[in-house]
Amino acid sequence: MTLGPLTVRFLDTEVTNYERDLLIRTASERTTGSEYFTFNVFNVRLDVDNQQVTVEDALDANVEETSPLSDFLSALTSMNPR
Repeated sequence: MTLGPLTVRFLDTEVTNYERDLLIRTASERTTGSEYFTFNVFNVRLDVDNQQVTVEDALDANVEETSPLSDFLSALTSMNPR
């Protein structure tokens, strides 16, 4: 799995069952395009066309990280409920 430190921080600190289910459901329902989500401290873009996810630090516009969508979804689905 190829996830950088910003994405790991998003998963560890901001993702609850709601965010996890929303991101997984959106990724599974979309066949093209992208969708942008604004959460408390992070923004997330699911890009189905390029099979990538970009996590941005909402408090620092210059900090973002892109990972393979499949790795991101694997991490989400393997999370323990909280």
